[in-house]
Amino acid sequence: MNLEMVLRSLCNCAGIAGEEDSASRCACGLLQEYFPNAQLDAFGNVIAVQEGAADKPILLLNAHIDQIGFVVTHVGEDGFVKIASVGGNDRRLMMAQQLRIFGREELVGVVASKPPHLQLPQEHGKAPDFADLWVDTGLSSGEVCRLLEPGDRAVLCSCFEKLLGSRVSSSALDDRAGVAAVLYALELLKGRRLPVRLAVLLSAQEEVGGSGAKIGAYGIQPDYALVADVSFAYHSGCDRHRCGELGKGPMIGIAPTLDRGMSHTLCETARLEGIPFQTEVMNGLTSTDADDIAVCRSGTRVCTVSIPMRYMHTPVECIDLQDVEASGRLMAAYARKLGEGGCDKCGN
Repeated sequence: MNLEMVLRSLCNCAGIAGEEDSASRCACGLLQEYFPNAQLDAFGNVIAVQEGAADKPILLLNAHIDQIGFVVTHVGEDGFVKIASVGGNDRRLMMAQQLRIFGREELVGVVASKPPHLQLPQEHGKAPDFADLWVDTGLSSGEVCRLLEPGDRAVLCSCFEKLLGSRVSSSALDDRAGVAAVLYALELLKGRRLPVRLAVLLSAQEEVGGSGAKIGAYGIQPDYALVADVSFAYHSGCDRHRCGELGKGPMIGIAPTLDRGMSHTLCETARLEGIPFQTEVMNGLTSTDADDIAVCRSGTRVCTVSIPMRYMHTPVECIDLQDVEASGRLMAAYARKLGEGGCDKCGN
């Protein structure tokens, strides 16, 4: 598998929370190489469950398919467009940005920015609220109303860029990087007999509350789940003790909401397999789909396998492809070993 090409194709598809169709169809097509029965459900999740012995435990591999973005709320008489945030956008980044707006046709707009010469003294150095932002498409009011309507989605313009070494940048790496890691794990497991039945859930709407994970996990009823998401990587100005490092492997989660035995076994598996890893200790919720999968039905043993990322929720999110590969290797190794004597620490 060419991870860079897979990740590029995933990131080039828009999939704002609530309208993930383009990204979901792309991911479903890639997943069907391993699970011909993979399909989209009514909510926008991509779901696949391996056929096989019903007595085997189900191991769910999860990543979310949606990304943050914006929603059109109003078109003014002067043709300017109002937007609101969908997910955790940083308003400090908004001034003078370009947007792709998905209406009846795709439009490009720019966020209007008052020149510094016209700003009031109290406006200098302040980030405006989303309620104070307008988007200029260059079109008249009539033209904009013909092409756009309230509810249409938008994203910041961004290209998938290859950086030096094995690092890449894009606005959608959260969490298409996790999707790529799941696909890479499946590539490594292709044709192998496993002590588990594999299931995959590429969940919708993680960025706005995790509804997709709740619905998908309820139907799949997994016994174990590995959630591949992204987490914070150190860069200048950050606290090192709160961050992982690029290129040092996946961050294995340890938290009250995660299964401690799974965390321990993932660390031991990584050591035995020679897979680089880091730990991420959290004192409560993980703010990932793991929180919802863990409490689905009568409960699921869950752990996170997070890919370190710089500049999260910006147009220039940055990861190292080596960490995506190592995350896939770790999930595949865990799937091979789950149920063996060495995994009794998982509570199986």
